Amino acid sequence: MNQDFCDKTKESDAVYQITTYFHPRFPSLIEGWIKHNVNVSIIITEELYSKVKEQADRHLYDLITDERIKFYVYPKKMNFVSFACNDYGILFRLLMKTGTYNNKQLMCCNPTARQWGKEFFERYLKDSLLLTDI
Repeated sequence: MNQDFCDKTKESDAVYQITTYFHPRFPSLIEGWIKHNVNVSIIITEELYSKVKEQADRHLYDLITDERIKFYVYPKKMNFVSFACNDYGILFRLLMKTGTYNNKQLMCCNPTARQWGKEFFERYLKDSLLLTDI
């Protein structure tokens, strides 16, 4: 978890995230962002959506059905771990060439990176389905 990025998100108008997993602190982070009136849009994989349904986690269910948060399901394979974009920049967690997890992060904080990040999110969004219930 990149604490600097999470803190800057609280100061942002919006955060756009694409992820293949939920960090254990995910629910509390999202709650903190919406308390600061941040618009939250999250794209998750079908695999992650299936796990959420199987676990029947009430906390996650409440977040997914919260009107202030938009969840989407992406039906295709993602070749990265996670991506996030806020008003200050982007944060990427990439896979290694072998396709295995790598805990290194790529963070870029400038207006060009933010614009690129928004466009990147929108490319995934166009193939995603809005999630309204579990």
